[in-house]
Amino acid sequence: MDYVKHIKEDDSPLFSLMFDEYFTPTQISNIISSSMSSIGVQNTSGHSLRISAATELASKGVSQSVIETAGNWVPNSKARLRYQRRIGLATHGLTTSIMRTD
Repeated sequence: MDYVKHIKEDDSPLFSLMFDEYFTPTQISNIISSSMSSIGVQNTSGHSLRISAATELASKGVSQSVIETAGNWVPNSKARLRYQRRIGLATHGLTTSIMRTD
């Protein structure tokens, strides 16, 4: 946070423009997409990060309610539960054969 102290107030949102203007969803998506493209990762979105965060938290044993709150997921979201099930398959080496597209 010391890095942004010269342009932001202490109670200002970290991910905002100067003068506390918020990024739009489109701006955030474009920032994520172009940043990932610059390191060779294509087809990434804000939703990709949300999925990745839910997946990582679940793999660490974090409770469903905490994951739901952190990612603003609807309680007992079927989508979130699908991502968590994929973790179980991955830990048993099954995703490669199940998710294969060739």
